Parts: sequence; C-alpha cells; structure tokens
Amino acid sequence: MQLRTKINLFTLTMLILLTALIVFVGTYIINDIVYGLNKRLLLQEMDHLYESVQRGYNILLRTGIHTIETYVTRKQKQLAAQFKKIAFGRTGHIFIVDNRHSAILHSGFKTGATVDLPFIDAMLKKRSGFIEYNYKGQKRFCVFRTFPEWNWLMALSVTQKEMFEKKTEYFFNVSIIAFIILTVNILVTDFFLKKIMDRVHKTLECANQVKQGNLKARIDKITVNDEISDLQHNINAMIAEIERRIADHRQAEIALRKSEEQYRALFENAPLGVVLITYSGKHLTVNNAICQMIGYSREELEQIHPKDLYQSPDKRTEFIKRLQTDGYVRGFEVELKRKDNSVIYARLTAIPATMIGEDIILAMSEDITDRKQSEAALKASLEEKKVLLKEIYHRVKNNLEVISSLLYLQSAAIEDEQTLELFKESENRVRSMGMIHEKLYQSKDLARVDYSDYIHGLVDNLIQSYAGKTHAVTVKVETRNVSLGIDTAIPCGLIINELVTNAMKYAFPDEALAPGKNAEIRIAMTKEHDDVYVLIVSDNGIGFPQAPDFQKTESLGLQIVSTLAAQLDGTIRIDNTSGTSIEIQFPESRSKTRMPT
Repeated sequence: MQLRTKINLFTLTMLILLTALIVFVGTYIINDIVYGLNKRLLLQEMDHLYESVQRGYNILLRTGIHTIETYVTRKQKQLAAQFKKIAFGRTGHIFIVDNRHSAILHSGFKTGATVDLPFIDAMLKKRSGFIEYNYKGQKRFCVFRTFPEWNWLMALSVTQKEMFEKKTEYFFNVSIIAFIILTVNILVTDFFLKKIMDRVHKTLECANQVKQGNLKARIDKITVNDEISDLQHNINAMIAEIERRIADHRQAEIALRKSEEQYRALFENAPLGVVLITYSGKHLTVNNAICQMIGYSREELEQIHPKDLYQSPDKRTEFIKRLQTDGYVRGFEVELKRKDNSVIYARLTAIPATMIGEDIILAMSEDITDRKQSEAALKASLEEKKVLLKEIYHRVKNNLEVISSLLYLQSAAIEDEQTLELFKESENRVRSMGMIHEKLYQSKDLARVDYSDYIHGLVDNLIQSYAGKTHAVTVKVETRNVSLGIDTAIPCGLIINELVTNAMKYAFPDEALAPGKNAEIRIAMTKEHDDVYVLIVSDNGIGFPQAPDFQKTESLGLQIVSTLAAQLDGTIRIDNTSGTSIEIQFPESRSKTRMPT
C-alpha cells in the first residue's frame, strides 16, 4: 500500500471520527439547548398564567364574587383558550388543584374530583419549580407554582416528545454542517496532501537515483520553507558530501593501492631478507631474498619454527631478550642453517610492530657469509703479513747489526784516532737505526715505536760507546707517552744520536770543567697540539763559539741533523746562552721515510 493511500485512509478515518464527535457533541448540546429553552418557555408561560390568575383574583375582590370557583368557571374557557396558545399546546395542558387534591381545573378530572396522583404531593411540598413524571405511559415535563392565598397548585405539563420534537430538525442541520465540514476537509487535505506527496515523490525519486549510483542527482525547485524543504536541502547536502567522500575514498584507494604496490615491490625486490614473524614463532610473510638466502620456499617457512633455523638455539633466545629489553636489535650476528644443512652468517636488525592488533617482529636479515669469509681471509693474511713484517724488521735489524759489527771489526785494525772516531760514529748511526727495527718487531703495534723506551736504549748505547773517552756525563731523558711511526722515528733517532754524540765529544773539554761541576745532557721530547712534536737536546757545556749555520756547516753530523730536520718538515732553533740548546719542532711525517744520502 502506497504512502499516499495510507495517509488518505488515516485522514479520512480521523475526519469521520471528528465528524461523529461533532454530531455527538452537537446532539448533546442541542438536547441541552432544547431542554433549556423549553423549560424556560414553560416557566415564562407559568409566570404569565400566574399573573393572569393574580389579576383575576383582584377582579374577584372588586366585583364581589366571593368564591374562586365562580371565577374559574367564568374564566375557564378564556384560560383554556389562553393555554392552547402555548407553543407546546398540542400535548400540553394545565391543571389547578387545591391543597386537598381536589381538581379546580383539570382536563382529565371533573372540577371537585380528587386528583389522586403521587407527584401532586411532591409539587405541593416543593411549592414551585420543575418536575418530570410519568403519566399514562408518557414521560412528561411540568412546571408548577402554588398560590399561597388560596393554597392552590397550578401546573403546566407537556410530553417529552413534543418538548424535543425540534431536536430532529436541529440534528439534521448539525449533520449537514458536519458533512460540509467533512467534505471541505477532505478536499483541502487531498489538495495539500497531493502537494506534499509530489514533493515526497520527488525526494524518493532523487533517493532512488542515488541508490542506482547517480550521485549527480539533486532535488531542484525547492521553494517552500518547511520541514520537507529542510529535509530536501539536507538530502542534497548529504548527496554532495557522499560524492565528496567517495571521491576522497577513491583517491585514498588509489594512493593506498599505489603505496601497497610500491611496498610490495620494495618488499619483494629488497636485497635484504625481510620477514614478519610473531613472538610465538609463526612466519607471517617473507620476501624472495630470505627464501633464496636459506633455501626454503614460503610455504615451507610457514611450517618451520625460527629456532630451527639457528645453528645455536640459544641465539634465538638472546635475540628475543634483547628485542624486549632494548626495544630494537641492530647488528645481531648469527649462524643460520640452510635447507641443504650448510651454514651461513647473517646480520639481523629487528623492531617490534603491531599488525591487526597482534604484536609481531619486523626483522631484516643480511647475508654476511662472504664478508665473514673475507674477514677471516683478511685476518689470516694480516697475521701472515705481521709475521712477515716482524721477520723483515728482524732481518733488517740483524743486517744493521752485521754492518755495525763489520764496522767495529774494521775499526779494530785502525790506529788513526780520527779515522777510528769516524768508524765509531758510523757504527752508532747504524745501531740507532737497528734499534728502531728491533723495537718495531718487539711491539704489538708494528707501525709505531714507544719512543721513551727507545731514547733510553739509544742513550745507554752512546754512553757505553764513549765510556772512558770523555768525562762522566749524566744524560736525563724527559719524555713519556710518545709514540712515533717508522717514517718519523728513524730520522728523529739519527738526530738525537748526532746531537748527543756531538755534545759528548765537544761540550765538555778538560779545561771547561770547574771543580764540582757535573757534565749533563738533557733530552726532552713532548707532543704539542695538532700532532706537532718538540725535541730539545741541551747541555751545560761550553757551547758553540758562535751559533752555527746548519745550511753551510762543514760538520757531517750537523749536516745530517739539518737534512733530517728538513725531511721532517721541522724547524731548528739554537740557544747558546748557557751551554747549548737545540730545539727542533716538526709534525709527524705521513710519507715514507727518506734516508739521507
């Protein structure tokens, strides 16, 4: 059943009920009005009769008629005619009885007859008013009044049917009016209902078009400003909003699909193995790289617990513990078993994540087997090179010792003191270089030498070389925590050898030593900022007669010092104030050692 039919039936039912209510209420009101009007009319007629009788009584007194019966007899025809003029005269009649129930005037009783009716006593007792009673099977209405002077009761009575005989006419009129109202209401309701239903149908048609996917549909020509128009405006706005949201959703779907494709491409083509795994050990998804890395297919991995892939299951426990403690795992190296039972080295990185409300682990695995093998090979090669380098240092040191021994043996056959001194200096130079190589192959770091220990050894060797040939000289070494590479250590060692040798030979002649004066040589080496080293060799001897020019000196030792200082990119400063102090500042060399020629 359509909505319009339902509304019509409902409206018609309500109008019929309203009409019935109007008729019912109208009938009740008509009854009440008719009853009131007739009652008022009866009372008015009674008042007229009473006045008429009262006038007759006054006439009686003036005419000398001493009995009311005589007056009534004379006036009976006149009273009867007057009673017939009453509007209800067709069934109405009047009667007059005295207080002894004797009929003075009654249509049903002769004058003087006893009126033995029960309602007479009620009217006499009440004296005046209105009463309803049944008489000869008819329901009648009666107004009555007593005459105190005569103790008479005068009553005017009419049947109920005559009293309400106009009710049908009134009821017919009310029904006609109700029918007219009903008809007008139906026509007006149908008119407005048609207007409303046309707007509702337009709204439904728009909704059906939207249901069929036409989001361009709109309700147009909205002119009325009421609840339906508000609904139509809201529907238009809702359709526009749905259209906008669908467009946004489509854009989001496109972006999501593109992002998913990019993620899938990145996930599948990533050079690292990527795996999503639960804490309980279930593989959710893996990429191609991890399958190729360990030799299992995706389906096979779904049936394998991760701990079965570890060469050492304890590593799996350690991995999970670190992830839960630190919130991430980086650079975790493990050994994994491939499907063919071979072992590979992998470097794991993992973070916790949440997917569809479940805590999972996002892990990336890098195959570092080749790197591990390369590291092992490199380590073996490095160890081999260290052994070879130590062997080279040892052989160079031995060769330098051989050269030093040859020089020493050759010097044993030399009798010329000057020539012997030259051999001794050459021997010390060779030995200073041999000590460097000895310290290198004895050191854990084959590239650097603990220079404090080296200087002490070098000084001890020089003191032994010149023992008995010079005055007793005290050599103080002030250096610590200084290490030099071989490119810097050898030139620096030769410089110290030349300067200390020169001080021992020339700084303390016999005539320069005052009683109680001790010969002293000081060697200090410190590291300043920016890897700049400061070497100071000083003595408290006689000093140079004048500051030497290292560029023009004829002394081989000073020429060697000048050449080696230039090789170190160093600067030389001489202080001849109190004894001799030679200071050389130089950076640590980064180039290969260039031996002086």
